[in-house]
Amino acid sequence: MRINAEQIAYDIRDLNRSPEQRLLANLYLLDLDEYEVEPLAVHWEALCALGIAFQADRVQVTINVYSQNLEAAILYVLDLNSRIPFNSPEHATNTFVRALREGW
Repeated sequence: MRINAEQIAYDIRDLNRSPEQRLLANLYLLDLDEYEVEPLAVHWEALCALGIAFQADRVQVTINVYSQNLEAAILYVLDLNSRIPFNSPEHATNTFVRALREGW
């Protein structure tokens, strides 16, 4: 087994980053500060379990434009899923984008 010093250094730096910093690094179109994506970082695992396609450009652009609605949209989608589970990841993604746009 060969040791890759660059990968080890990257992994150590990654361990020292906050969840918000890791999230921003993965979502390249987000143009928000760490405190603005905090609600997303807190609920990241639950939202990913629903299948929301955060890699989609339209999702990231919508988060940028409607960042003031981010926490409300997240809580709405999680609450809705607990009452009526989404039947597909596309449905969850579309509901999340609509909740962001309309400030649910």
